[in-house]
Amino acid sequence: LKGGGPLERSDSHSTLGSVDPSDLRQEIDRNKRRRKKLKQFRRESLRRRGSTRSNGSGLDLVRMPSLNNLVMEDLDDTPQVRDGLKIVMTDRKMLMLGAVQSLFEGSMYIFVMQWPPALIMSVKGYYGAEETVPFGTIFSCFMACCMVGSTVFGKLSSRKGASMEKLFLGMLFVSAISMGVATWAIYAGHNFLTLVLSLFVFEGCVGTYFPLIGSMRGKYLYASHRSVIMTLFSVPLNVLVVSVCFFLSKLGTTGAFAVVTISLTVATACMAQLIYIRKSEARRHWMEVKKALRRLSLTRKFVEVVGERRDEKRRQRSRTIRRDNSGNLRMTLRESVRDSIRMGAIMGA
Repeated sequence: LKGGGPLERSDSHSTLGSVDPSDLRQEIDRNKRRRKKLKQFRRESLRRRGSTRSNGSGLDLVRMPSLNNLVMEDLDDTPQVRDGLKIVMTDRKMLMLGAVQSLFEGSMYIFVMQWPPALIMSVKGYYGAEETVPFGTIFSCFMACCMVGSTVFGKLSSRKGASMEKLFLGMLFVSAISMGVATWAIYAGHNFLTLVLSLFVFEGCVGTYFPLIGSMRGKYLYASHRSVIMTLFSVPLNVLVVSVCFFLSKLGTTGAFAVVTISLTVATACMAQLIYIRKSEARRHWMEVKKALRRLSLTRKFVEVVGERRDEKRRQRSRTIRRDNSGNLRMTLRESVRDSIRMGAIMGA
């Protein structure tokens, strides 16, 4: 216990010993506040992220709680899978990003398992049955292509106005095209150079993928639930890889590469949907901000009109008072002149 000494035992029962009861009450109250804060934070974050309505002020995005700036020591609790699943299902952008990650990494693992038999078939069909495949040289070229892809990402991301989503979409499109060409080369046979070049292009896309997915995770995933959400994303990935391995005898190498091509095409569609959702949300928030600004301008105009009318009434009132005062002054002067004439007549008489 914090702030208290060890518990002392007697022969009959346990006692608190030197523990101060006030410290116990403070510790219990602190734990209650921590649990209450955790529940309130989860409920508020899920409501803000899952709600599609707005109060019309255009500032809902600003008031939305930021989970990336969350201090975990304040919560003192481990995120649950149930909470991560609720967050993923209520945020369509996060769901699309998870689909992209699962499909691309599943395709990558299938590619890792199937490129050696594909090259063996292509080499034997192109050079003859006695030729062997230089796996070491090809693997070294794969690693060099990964490095080239990472370098290309660094150059493109450093440009002004670069969008990670658009770079990701272009990378997925190129990888889907390269795997489609590889599938055609395996199916047609006797196209060793085409197959190797398409595999090199895909490895370059793999080198671009890892920095891109790191940037996207930091942008769209909650820091407090990132481990749970990543675990959820790995479930469809494993299902895809295990399914292809289980039906590999029926699919064959060509079928496995066809599954990879389809998966990458679906991942490209998911990334395009993510970009569309992001643009539509930004457009909706901008319209709400414009409405709020329009309301503010109308309110300002209304205040100005009311102020002008009030000033006009004040001016009219001041004119009336001034007119009345001038009339009273003239009457007073007229009476004083008349009285002086009378007094002069009386004194003369």
